[in-house]
Amino acid sequence: MYKKSIYFADANGNPFYSPRFVGTNKASTMTIGSEATMVLRYHFKNNINVNQTSNETKHYATRNAASYLEYIEANQNQNFNINIGNKPQFGEATLRIGVGRAHNLQKLPRVFVNGTEINSAKQWRGSGVGQGFRERFHSIVEVDVPLSVLKANGNNVSVRFPDAGGFITSMALQVFRMTANIRGNVGAAPSTPTTGNGSGIPIGQVISLQKSGGDLKYLSAVAELNNDIYANQSQALGNRQKFRVVNHPDGGIALYNLNAQRYLQVNGNNQNVIVGARGAQTKGWERFEWKSKGAGKVAFKSLHTGKWLQAPHNQNNTAVFPRGNADQGWETFNWKVVPASANKILATPTISTQAKILIYPNPVDAGQKITVANTIENTTINVLDVSGNLVNSIKATQGISFIETTGLTAGIYFINIEGEEPKRIVIR
Repeated sequence: MYKKSIYFADANGNPFYSPRFVGTNKASTMTIGSEATMVLRYHFKNNINVNQTSNETKHYATRNAASYLEYIEANQNQNFNINIGNKPQFGEATLRIGVGRAHNLQKLPRVFVNGTEINSAKQWRGSGVGQGFRERFHSIVEVDVPLSVLKANGNNVSVRFPDAGGFITSMALQVFRMTANIRGNVGAAPSTPTTGNGSGIPIGQVISLQKSGGDLKYLSAVAELNNDIYANQSQALGNRQKFRVVNHPDGGIALYNLNAQRYLQVNGNNQNVIVGARGAQTKGWERFEWKSKGAGKVAFKSLHTGKWLQAPHNQNNTAVFPRGNADQGWETFNWKVVPASANKILATPTISTQAKILIYPNPVDAGQKITVANTIENTTINVLDVSGNLVNSIKATQGISFIETTGLTAGIYFINIEGEEPKRIVIR
């Protein structure tokens, strides 16, 4: 085996080229220096009969309307067409989506190919390094696409983000056409585990989760807030409040929200970020321990951080954070199996005469009052910062209520009103 290396050898940056014979045996390890490139060349004693091939092609998308750059709209399908020619019998395909956005916006979108949602979005390229050195996030999101959903010639690809801002900068489908099925069905969506595993964990079942104390609200994925998890619902009737329990491939369980169609996840080791239904795959951030706390009660520990999911009992409509040091009261939730689809209530519907809550101005200048219109008397209105800390709380008056912002610093806040989804407001 021959090794050829080129690297910068001195402080002046002069390159140094070093070809040398390594030996007749396969090397188990090689060390590559900083800023170096290495080429390894093997000589085989006998000829190798190559009777199978893998042919790589890249197919770039065309827009159904305007061309790149494509501004990202919130909760809107943004459609592209990719012509791949003949569909391969064997092989694999990876969709590569260029994304440029502010750092605080969602990085991984929901992706649909020919009407089928693909639940295999990877982390973006270079996610392990971070992009804090850049003014904005910009990278390639990679999504494994099962060959079964592809069509010969034209393929419709829809991309949907939960929040607005930034651009889709490019899109291409990388296709490997293989003459043999050497990898299996790469990119296939994981099958739902069967019910029952002898541990009492409802694997494969859909459950609701409820605070075990305080206001006893049900956990819900708030789509308007990037699928943050809040304990803010009096009932668990919709898919936002429903979670499917599945086995995690590395042990433990994962929780799949039926509305977001994403797995619950912590945000790395940051316990001040609200737990969200944002995981496209079951990886480390989505891995939890299910600890039974008796009949109908459970606690969840993140196996990534070692912290327990927590919803404080001394606050109403609170967010869920991975902050618990032990599985005590705030970390204990009531759970029960619920139907996978929303219930159809066969009764005379109750017609609400309550007008829609309006909050203005937004943004608001620090020191200026926030007006909340169409409130009900004695309803609790809480103001939380982005870490979920309660910074103000008032009792509403009938019709119109006012929230003081004096003393609050510029930034993003959330207004929680009983019976309502949290509303985001910006103080400047």
